Amino acid sequence: MEAILVPIIGVLSLFVLAPATLFFFLHHNKKMKIDVQKLEHQKDILALELKKEQLILERMSLENKMLDRKIEQIEKS
Repeated sequence: MEAILVPIIGVLSLFVLAPATLFFFLHHNKKMKIDVQKLEHQKDILALELKKEQLILERMSLENKMLDRKIEQIEKS
């Protein structure tokens, strides 16, 4: 009975387990690439948001300087 099981197990592993393992790794690799792309896009979005906040701070600083000059002119008058 055991002599019959060996070829059956060999054929099953050759035609079922080997392709299943290969396709699993291919699918996993594709999923990892998509995850990496998603993280790269998130990094780009965060960099743009950081730049936006920096520009807002710069604008507020310039407005502050402008208002300080106006206050100084009013005080001189």
